[in-house]
Amino acid sequence: MLPALLHPEFSFDLHFITIPHFQKTFFLYLLLLLFFYAHFYFLIPKLIEQKKYLLYAFILATFSIAVIAFMHFFLKASLPPMHDMMPNGPGRGHGPPHGPRLNVLKEIFQFLPPFLAAIFLSFFIRSRTNLREAQKAKLTGELDLLRSKIDPHFLFNSLNSIYALSLQNSEKMSDAVLHLSEMMRYVLYETKEEKVALEKELQYISGYIEMNRLRLSPNIELEYKLEGKGQGQEIAPMILIPFIENVFKHGLDTEKKIKLNIQIHYTSEQIELRTENPIVTNNKTAGSGLGVDISLKRLKLIYGNHFAYKQRTEENKYYLQLTIQLK
Repeated sequence: MLPALLHPEFSFDLHFITIPHFQKTFFLYLLLLLFFYAHFYFLIPKLIEQKKYLLYAFILATFSIAVIAFMHFFLKASLPPMHDMMPNGPGRGHGPPHGPRLNVLKEIFQFLPPFLAAIFLSFFIRSRTNLREAQKAKLTGELDLLRSKIDPHFLFNSLNSIYALSLQNSEKMSDAVLHLSEMMRYVLYETKEEKVALEKELQYISGYIEMNRLRLSPNIELEYKLEGKGQGQEIAPMILIPFIENVFKHGLDTEKKIKLNIQIHYTSEQIELRTENPIVTNNKTAGSGLGVDISLKRLKLIYGNHFAYKQRTEENKYYLQLTIQLK
């Protein structure tokens, strides 16, 4: 649209489309548009990325010569001779003011800037696309690594808790087994997609917290609050769990009376996670850990600027606030 909108004789009655100068410019940009997509989808992946540089250079040179020749002969056939438009008119001893060589150079300088811009832009977009795909593949592998590290660790602790309940003949044992079964099914079969239903993710989180509650000592108070409304939302799977897992990593190896706080509030537009836990200096598992690092990378890749992550330490307590825009 730019050749039309920027044309000096542009008007809404569209009479300028019959002007040969505009037609020439229009066809030039149409050819460049077709070249851009051919360069982006064919020349770069089939030639450049496969190191067929000679064939690539030959195609570029052939295309350039063909377009310049087209522009030159199109102009020559469509426009009246320049000397006919001179004040003295034809037949008064005045020849064309520009020779053929100068006209060809003019065509080259008119064609070269947008041609180079099309090449540069397609390379730039392609590199960004390849980088994004590489990051996505890398994080997919890291997510698989996260599953392999978290699940056995969590499973080990859960089985220990269930074993303790069995020794006590506790009625909670059957609920614990059911929680664990649903959670493992979710991790194995439903977290391979880029997005999952928020409801299922929250069920997994609630089950995870309840399973951890079973192994808390009496001196540890856990407050978990889940509030929200709306349905049909989706979220990246296991994006919140590493932050919640950190609550249980910090402060559990202590004989002091402590309080852990986890709050989740969601709407149809966003979800917010707030956590609070004490920092225990003798806790060997303290630190952000692999899971949090991977989750932050996934947040940046999947949600871009549509999330906010804040953390602070105050009076030997760790506070976290994570907000994700779901739509």
